[in-house]
Amino acid sequence: MNNFERRFYSEPETANIPVGYLSTAKGIFEKILIDIQQVTPYATIEDILSESSDGEMQNVDEF
Repeated sequence: MNNFERRFYSEPETANIPVGYLSTAKGIFEKILIDIQQVTPYATIEDILSESSDGEMQNVDEF
């Protein structure tokens, strides 16, 4: 188990999520982070979590 998984599963709020959904949620987070890393490999956590300057989410044109 890597550090991300250890922290994800030990977060107190994960106790409120059914066990079957935890793996799915973790997989979604990992996919999103990998996609971001491929587009912007040197992005910081602040870059990833911040909103764009116009208040709109970025990269939603894929939907």
